[in-house]
Amino acid sequence: MQRPMITFKNLLRAQRGEEWAPPLMLLAFDPGQTTGWACFCRGELVAVGQTSKIDAVEKALPQLEDVFERIHPTLVIIEDYRVYAHKAKAHSWNSLHTPKLIGAIQALCSLRKIPVVMQMASSKQFVTDEKLKAWNMHNKGMRHALDAIRHGCYYLLFDKGAR
Repeated sequence: MQRPMITFKNLLRAQRGEEWAPPLMLLAFDPGQTTGWACFCRGELVAVGQTSKIDAVEKALPQLEDVFERIHPTLVIIEDYRVYAHKAKAHSWNSLHTPKLIGAIQALCSLRKIPVVMQMASSKQFVTDEKLKAWNMHNKGMRHALDAIRHGCYYLLFDKGAR
């Protein structure tokens, strides 16, 4: 018989201790043509969403600014972008939308004096669909928002500089 999975709140408490206080408003992004976002208030998931599919950063900015205005984050997590040697050819003549979008999100944070933490894509592997379902954080049909949730959860559980 399978044991029930520990709740995210209890896992967070076990990992961080009773004294640790999560960020007031953590906003996590999974940037791309469709950008997912997730907001955690004091460690609890309170809002998720994703932009429509956009291929130009200037078209994405109004949607992202709207998220910032509604959430008022105190900390932002962004999935970082790397060009790996085995994929270098695929980047030839690529407009590099995602790195531009990351820069735009960083600029929005800088203008608002919000600290930013960059996270590798691999960090979201710990937070599986099974865990998200058990933690009542799974939103079917919102793949990019799910990845943003994964980044937020990973940061809350494991980041050494977590404020």
